[in-house]
Amino acid sequence: MNWLTLLGALVLASIAIGVTYQFIATARDRQTYPPPGKLIDVDGQHIHLYLMSNHHDKEPIIVLEAGATSCSFEWGWVQPEVAKFASVVAYDRAGLGWSDADSQPRTARQVAQQLHTLLHSVGLLSPYILVGHSQGALFNLVYAHLYPDEVAGMVLVDPSHPDMFKRLPESYVRQERRLTQWLCFLIPLLAPLGIIRLTGLLNSIADGLPSQQKAQACAFYSSVAHLMAGRAELLSVEGILAEANDVESLEDRPLLVLSANKLTAFTDPSTNQHELKIMQELHASVAALSSQGTHRIVDGADHLTLVTSQQYAQTVTEAIRQVVEIVRQDSVAKKHQTS
Repeated sequence: MNWLTLLGALVLASIAIGVTYQFIATARDRQTYPPPGKLIDVDGQHIHLYLMSNHHDKEPIIVLEAGATSCSFEWGWVQPEVAKFASVVAYDRAGLGWSDADSQPRTARQVAQQLHTLLHSVGLLSPYILVGHSQGALFNLVYAHLYPDEVAGMVLVDPSHPDMFKRLPESYVRQERRLTQWLCFLIPLLAPLGIIRLTGLLNSIADGLPSQQKAQACAFYSSVAHLMAGRAELLSVEGILAEANDVESLEDRPLLVLSANKLTAFTDPSTNQHELKIMQELHASVAALSSQGTHRIVDGADHLTLVTSQQYAQTVTEAIRQVVEIVRQDSVAKKHQTS
């Protein structure tokens, strides 16, 4: 046996070991981390929905929409706190977390329509307050555009913006796109071999979450199915941004937009100030879509820690509480006017 044959045999053996490791570990994760909510049949597809509530008779219902590649575990700090004063739903988009994958292209309209069907199929009827983080905010905007009578208010957490790639410096956008392209290239190569799992390459995304949700996140950020669904979202971002650009007004809905004051956990506050200022200006323009819109900057928080850090997640919870109170007061006032 020559050295090339030996090398080929070693490569094939390594691949087989990696695939086996990934298969066994994924099966173990399914047993270790069962869905905390219910799997709801939506047009023949199981979608994971997690409802927490001690207030079944109180409106409105809070609907949490996670950022790109993420799902219900992202709201580990926020959801239990919001459940103390409102019914609150987190769910997993198709292919992410505990939800079945589908073959449909990932568009904001498709996500909004599936969420609409999901909520109505389990009897969780409007009014809703939509809460979206990052790209999840774009799905919220499109939902409000498609179903305006169902949305009573919104909280958008460091949202993506339809014009961000046009407004941010070309060098910064090029760097971000290159990183996304590399990630999307590597996922189908490394994930099936267990390399992403073995190295914990993406585990830092979940740093700061409660222990249970962090463990769930690490499991899913090692799962081929979850990573491929997340990859599809990343590759669809340009189209999703364009869809959200069709939203011209949120009329008088209570709207609170939160901005981080750091781009990432690894960014020194003294750097990337130009890019950060642009994003905060874009967030202010989102708040201006509503006559009851407010924009706030959360000191110390970055794009991820706004939801993964207990400290900053409390700010998100308080923002939700404020919008809930406004919506409830408006509802009481309207009832008095009609009585």
